[in-house]
Amino acid sequence: MPGRSEALASAVVDAPTTTAPTTASDEQSEPVAALDSIRIHGRVVDDVGRGVAGAKVEIRAWSGAEPDVRWFTTRTGADAAGFFEKLVDTERATMGFGVETSADGFVEGWRAVKPDEYDPSQGIEVVMEPARAISGRVIDADARPIPGTAVQLWYGSESTWPTTVDEDGRFRTPSRAPRRALELVVEAPGFARRLIPIAAADEDIHDVGEIVFHRGGQVSGVVVDVDGRPLGDIPLELAVVTTRTASAPTCRSDSAGRFAFDGLGGDVVTISVDGSQRGGPPGAWRYFRGSATDVETGRTDVRIVARASATLTLRFVDPATNALVDLRRATYGLRLEGTPEPERLGQGASSSGALTSTTLSAECGRRYDVTVRAAGFEDGHVNGIDVGDVAKMTINVPMRRAN
Repeated sequence: MPGRSEALASAVVDAPTTTAPTTASDEQSEPVAALDSIRIHGRVVDDVGRGVAGAKVEIRAWSGAEPDVRWFTTRTGADAAGFFEKLVDTERATMGFGVETSADGFVEGWRAVKPDEYDPSQGIEVVMEPARAISGRVIDADARPIPGTAVQLWYGSESTWPTTVDEDGRFRTPSRAPRRALELVVEAPGFARRLIPIAAADEDIHDVGEIVFHRGGQVSGVVVDVDGRPLGDIPLELAVVTTRTASAPTCRSDSAGRFAFDGLGGDVVTISVDGSQRGGPPGAWRYFRGSATDVETGRTDVRIVARASATLTLRFVDPATNALVDLRRATYGLRLEGTPEPERLGQGASSSGALTSTTLSAECGRRYDVTVRAAGFEDGHVNGIDVGDVAKMTINVPMRRAN
C-alpha cells in the first residue's frame, strides 16, 4: 500500500519482515474470539471524533525478538460508523501490533500498542487527519510539458502517492496530502530532483501553479581529502531522477581535484561521491564517501571532502577458543565510538548454511563501536575500532552462548 506513516516506515525498515499472504478469509471480521486468539477491534475516526466510513484497515502484528522478529499482516475494513474487528492468533502478536488506516480525503492513520497496553474490552481508536490534494503544471523554459514527470508528497520519512503528469504537464495528487506543512517532490526526467515547500492551510486543494525547469546551469568545485589535499579521479554523481533515457549525470575529478556538471536546471542539487566505484591516486584506488548538499546551480566553489572507505569483515568467534561460531541469523550495527547503542541495529544477515562472518564498510580515520545480536548468544561488542588508512580490516567479535 503506498503511503506509510513515519512510525510504520521505521518499523518495517528496522526489522526483518515475514508477511503472511492475505486470503479471502482475511478480509472478514469474526464476531467471537477463540481462546487462542486476540480480538483486535476499535474505531477509525476523524479529527473531531466522527467515524470514517469504509476506511481500509491493515493490522500488523509482530512476535519473537531481534534478530528473529516475525511479522504478520491481515486486512479488513471499517463499517459505516468507522468500527472494525479482526481476530489474530495470540502467538502472532506476543510483542504487540499496529493498526494502519487509509481513506480518501484523509492522511493515513497509524497506532501501535504493546500487549500490556491493549485492553480488548475497550479496543483501540485510530485518528485520521483531514487531507488535501495538490495540483499544478510542470513545464520547461519554453513552456513545453516534460513527459514522464512524477510528483510525490513528502511529509514524513518517505515520499508517497506518486502521480504522473498528463500530456499537458498537469497533475493532481490524490487527496492524501496533510493540511500541515509538507513538500512536493518533483522528478522531471533529465533534471535535478526538486522539492517544493507547501505551507500549512485548511483547504481541500492547493494549486502550486507552474513549476518551470531550466537548462544551461553549471556547478563546479574541487574534491579534497580530510587534510585538504586535492583528490584526482574521484567518481561523482549528481542527484537527478533516473529514467531509461536520462541517467544520473556523472563525472570524475581531474588530477587537480576539479570537477564540473553542465546543462543543469536552475535547482538546488546534491553531489555525491559514487561509493560503488573506486577512485583516487594511481596505484592506490580505493572506495570513497562524501557529498555536498543544497548546492545552488551556478556555484563554482563547491568543496567536497572525500573520505576513503575500508571494508570491515566481522568474524564471529568463541571468546574461549577463538574458533568461528555459526550464528545462522544475526543483526549488527556500526556506530561512531561512544554514541548510544540503538534499540534496533539496522543491518542483518542470514544463511541457510553457516553464518560465521559478514562484511560492512566504514570511513577511514574514524573510530567505531560495533554490536552483534543473534538468537542463542549474548550480544557481542567490540568498542574503539580504529579504522586507519587501509582497504580492508578483520574484526573478531566474541559471541558467548547464552545460558
